[in-house]
Amino acid sequence: MAGTGADLDWTQPVALLLVAIVHFIQDHENPQAIISQYRNVMAAGSHLVVSHVHHQHDSEAVRRVATVYARASAPLVFRTREQIAGLFTGFELLSPGVVPLPEWRPEPRPYPPGEVWGLAGVGRLAGLSAVADWNTASAGRLR
Repeated sequence: MAGTGADLDWTQPVALLLVAIVHFIQDHENPQAIISQYRNVMAAGSHLVVSHVHHQHDSEAVRRVATVYARASAPLVFRTREQIAGLFTGFELLSPGVVPLPEWRPEPRPYPPGEVWGLAGVGRLAGLSAVADWNTASAGRLR
């Protein structure tokens, strides 16, 4: 996280937008641990936004897409709804939860069910921040 947030005031609520990012982080890179590093310095009232590739209806299509991305410099990682929801550990998951992308703004519904290849969720960090006793040393870790 070196260099991250040099211009951010981590004592104030921020939004961490991981839109179309986490599905390029391999399991062995531990995406939950990466997110927790941010969560641990975020102020109460901060938000986490995650969108993630997901498709449960056509396993052949998923295999074809995964095969193409397996040869890419950043392979695509398909995760279950439960695994994606787990990325929000420590955050209060806001309604409607981890749902297909269009369900965050359901009207009008331009996509037939099953044709959306992603889930999204928004979480809020409630209560006291993990850095309620903020000090210069902890702020320096993110610079």
